[in-house]
Amino acid sequence: MLSIEEYIARRKKEDRLNEFDIDARSQNLKICVDYVFEYFNNYLNTTEAEERTVLHSEKLDKYRKQLQDYEPEVREWAVSIYDEYGKQVHRYIGNILRENELFFLYNTDSEFRSISYDCYTKLIKKLPFLKDQTEMLFLFIKDYHRVQSQKHFEFGVPTITEEISDWINKTWAKHQVNLLAFAYDVVLTDHDVISGIPELMRVAKILGIESMPGVEFACKQWDAYFHILGFDFDIDNPELNEFVERLCEYRNNHTRALFEAGLKRGTLSGITWEEVVELNPGCRWFCNDQVRTAMVAKGLVRREEWGAVSKANFKSEYALSVPMEMASVEEAVYNIRNAGGIAVLAHPAGQYEYVDRLVEIGIQGLEVSHPSLSREEEIALRQKAKLNKLYMTGGTDHTGPMGGCMGAHAVPAYHGALEDDYLAIKNRIFS
Repeated sequence: MLSIEEYIARRKKEDRLNEFDIDARSQNLKICVDYVFEYFNNYLNTTEAEERTVLHSEKLDKYRKQLQDYEPEVREWAVSIYDEYGKQVHRYIGNILRENELFFLYNTDSEFRSISYDCYTKLIKKLPFLKDQTEMLFLFIKDYHRVQSQKHFEFGVPTITEEISDWINKTWAKHQVNLLAFAYDVVLTDHDVISGIPELMRVAKILGIESMPGVEFACKQWDAYFHILGFDFDIDNPELNEFVERLCEYRNNHTRALFEAGLKRGTLSGITWEEVVELNPGCRWFCNDQVRTAMVAKGLVRREEWGAVSKANFKSEYALSVPMEMASVEEAVYNIRNAGGIAVLAHPAGQYEYVDRLVEIGIQGLEVSHPSLSREEEIALRQKAKLNKLYMTGGTDHTGPMGGCMGAHAVPAYHGALEDDYLAIKNRIFS
């Protein structure tokens, strides 16, 4: 926009006005006054309108660029709403969809149609101009699912385990469901080891999801066996690391004893313990899974045959009779809490009677969602947790693709913890 001086100078040039012509002084004065009137009455109004139009057009182009990954029909629908009403409708829709924890597991028109009706009910109060726009809302939500799901593949699929990566890729190819988009908080609770936590947290950061340290300890107390989970602790705590090393040694000695016994009986062959260690690089904790990995790698057994081999060597009556050194629940709870963590009783199927005594020892939470728990047990455990102000967690454990094996039932959507439960631990609401 020109200043008044700049405008008059431009108009003088256009009219070739000679301001030094004495004879034309009166006429030039009238012309210059007209310039002033033109400037305020015409130029300013026209320029402001033009600039507003250009600015609005630029805003529309910028918004259209934000939605460049969407199908043209739904993109232009959203842009037209922004043009007429000044509302970026994709943000309103996205905020509502994020409230649905299972949205990124949807893949059928009926699922998208159903959630579009729910979304419409919430949107129409704030955006009444969406009346009669249910079909476009449905199409936009369906495309939003596609766009947001694809974004999580921009960095590729991180290698957690070969089975999990394969599962993620096959699920996307077959169902157009991106399990990485579905995941929002994740905790790795390896048995008796914490060496995988740094890699988990690295991958989680790449994916933009929350994570926290986790571990699971096998313990014995009152002649009963318990698994104790630890969450959100200091992985560099010296006492905790010494405790972890001791439990690894207990497990490894037991697994090796069963392995050597199998070789002696002839139910295992063609492999040595040293090869088991070599074929599981970086592994510090060995159970029958590591033996399976090594034997599959050597071509001695197929994965689908492993169940029978495992039963004969690691779950037989003989195997169950071989004692293994174990820590007490008291030791596990102490080391978790001493490292600043939260101690939780894992998959307490049939262990409800022990909960009060475990709380006295220092247990701070219960795993209330797990493949091994019946519906009745889940309800009872949730009630117990609420009554005693205990944290509630959930997990898939050693089943399903998330456990590196193809067991039934373990679907994170049904057996994982709720986000509120995750945040409860993160924020220490029962501190």
